[in-house]
Amino acid sequence: MAKARILFGALVAAVFANGHACAAGTRETVDIAERFGLLGNWAIDCEKPVAPGNPRVRYFVDGEPASVVHTYEIPGAPVSSDTVVYAEASSVTRMLIVMRRPGAASVATVLLNTKEGLLVTDVMTAGGDHLIAKGIMAANGQPTKPYRRCGD
Repeated sequence: MAKARILFGALVAAVFANGHACAAGTRETVDIAERFGLLGNWAIDCEKPVAPGNPRVRYFVDGEPASVVHTYEIPGAPVSSDTVVYAEASSVTRMLIVMRRPGAASVATVLLNTKEGLLVTDVMTAGGDHLIAKGIMAANGQPTKPYRRCGD
């Protein structure tokens, strides 16, 4: 696992260093997101209201040229909106995306498309901080939960 961690860090560093995380996404990013099945509305439990333990996540195509946009909603906080500036699907079940929010550092996220839903397994900032590592949230030590696609 340590080797996988180093490889993830090296891949993210290469993406950041090559400037992929500095410009708007491309049509290729949109195509990858569509093929992976990322676009749509997601929640841990679609039947329950938005709550700290049940955020709403949305990935959609916007703008010209087209970009993938990610929004994240929890009560008591403004809805965050990020542009996916890089996407790479290494398989039909694993995807790396780099997102940028205006005025904030880029964040790289690894997603797994499982039968239980969309699982966030790793999140790393451009500064190298791991917010989620191997499916465990750094803030509280809890495992991440799969997001399920909600009616669009």
